[in-house]
Amino acid sequence: MSISREDIREALGLGRRGDWLVPGLFGLGLGALLGASVALLLTPRSGADLRSALGERARRIVRSGGERVREMAEELSSPEHDS
Repeated sequence: MSISREDIREALGLGRRGDWLVPGLFGLGLGALLGASVALLLTPRSGADLRSALGERARRIVRSGGERVREMAEELSSPEHDS
């Protein structure tokens, strides 16, 4: 009896190749966002400085997240992905 990569992935609950990519990236992004927020909250800054820094960081995260979603949508709609 031969054990394939697909058998191992299924046994680990990963399913098909790539099924873990989107949830993994989401978890990574969420962890990074939470970690950055905690780090900012624990820094010794004034309230105004902290609010400004949080606002700027949130804008950057939203921009980069939107860009990444567009990239992923283009990748998923490309002809190479359908084959």
